[in-house]
Amino acid sequence: MVGEVEVNLGDVRKSGGQILWAKELTRVDVTKTNGCAFEGRLLRRATGEVGGPEYNKIEDTVPEGSFVVATVLTGSWNHSGTDIILYRAESGELKEVYRNAWKPHKKAQIIRDIAEIMGQRDEKAEIM
Repeated sequence: MVGEVEVNLGDVRKSGGQILWAKELTRVDVTKTNGCAFEGRLLRRATGEVGGPEYNKIEDTVPEGSFVVATVLTGSWNHSGTDIILYRAESGELKEVYRNAWKPHKKAQIIRDIAEIMGQRDEKAEIM
């Protein structure tokens, strides 16, 4: 039986910013050039009052060996941006394996990079 790994994202001190969304990936469609390329289950948000300290946290579990993709708000109020982070659930924890700025001119390459890291060989294959 495959063990479960606890996902606890959203602590700004650990993730570098506010988590916008996170998914347990089942496949990546490299023919798409936006967040819809990442197919899988959206991870649960922690319950909390809107705007409260718990509101932006992601708390869930994923099987050992899974990949999780998340977007995180970075920068300041005037100079904000978004990063995309790929994690792998291994040895009982999430380990960051890839991070890049999620900018319009870079999205297609980032999607291909993530598919390659995950071991996907064709355009819309199940993760190995």
